[in-house]
Amino acid sequence: MTDREKELQQYLEGLHAFMPEPFWKLAEILELQALELCKAKNGKDYLIPYMLNDAVEDYLILRNGSMTGEYLPETNVLFPARIVEEPQYLGNMETVYVLVIRQEGGNTFTLRFDGIEERIQCYQYHRIGHFWVKGQEQWRQLVYMVGIIHDKYEYIGENVCNEKEIALMPLIEFPPFRFWSPIHESLDEKYPFTYDGIDAMKEIAKEAGDKNYARMIRVYRKFPNPFLGKLLCRRLALPKSEALYCLIQQKLEEASKEYGIREYESGLNGEMDRKRAEIDGLLHEKGFYGQYPYYEKEEMRVVVTEEHPFTREEFEYEDYEFRMKFMVSKVEKRRFRGWNSGFFRGDGRQGYIVEDIEELF
Repeated sequence: MTDREKELQQYLEGLHAFMPEPFWKLAEILELQALELCKAKNGKDYLIPYMLNDAVEDYLILRNGSMTGEYLPETNVLFPARIVEEPQYLGNMETVYVLVIRQEGGNTFTLRFDGIEERIQCYQYHRIGHFWVKGQEQWRQLVYMVGIIHDKYEYIGENVCNEKEIALMPLIEFPPFRFWSPIHESLDEKYPFTYDGIDAMKEIAKEAGDKNYARMIRVYRKFPNPFLGKLLCRRLALPKSEALYCLIQQKLEEASKEYGIREYESGLNGEMDRKRAEIDGLLHEKGFYGQYPYYEKEEMRVVVTEEHPFTREEFEYEDYEFRMKFMVSKVEKRRFRGWNSGFFRGDGRQGYIVEDIEELF
């Protein structure tokens, strides 16, 4: 037994070497105080998320569960929890598992179930657009995508990442790139600084033909100080960095397309297709040309982005729905290089996010 397995036994008493991998994932969830217990719609099973983001859905299924007591959401677990195997003789020897969890405030509940399994499914993410922070949204979108790749690799493993993603993943370890955090908090504590990150960005800059930025990175590699980091960060916001941006965006799209789209039992796929067709028709009616999700008209370009619910309704808020947002660029035609040219600073460029398509007209 490894040191890590011995450590996990401190959080889930009763774990032993012959138990399937999902039991160890359950112990990790308890360790992180991340327990979220959901009753499945079939009324028989319980679901426990392990990692849910726009790139992957990974959760545990406790089959044929029954609960004694009450689970209190957002209440910390007291350690150790306990798992007990109870053999049942019903013609064949079967095992029933009993999970006993104590929570702060004196609450205890018991969950009996027949078995546990893990469900992992990766999905496309290149159309996703979450815009929580204003300014340089085009870079923040890419930082978000590379971040979720890094997260699924770190917590689940290389089996859920393709080779293209593994090549891009170190970019989040390059501080001037992750400076453009998609959230209001810095990402410096979440992701490490590594020379692999510096080298990955340098190679992509060379591939994009941005020799100047590649030279700046070489100096930064020798002297990785905050001053040079700020220069490299600010440089990304300028139009001269657009070729580098477009190449990273293209590589992320290629990596994402190796996975399938989310499929919904509720018929949401049909509703999503109808909304896409509605947007397409409305933009063409207003004089735009192009094909979903890319449209242009005179000096304006529009990229449609999406927010997708999880495939299991049990994991979503009741009022969560499929949403679209629009990345709008206004740039002189001769200065357009990519679809999000307006978000770079200078030359009278304008780049902004629109939530209601009527605001475009």
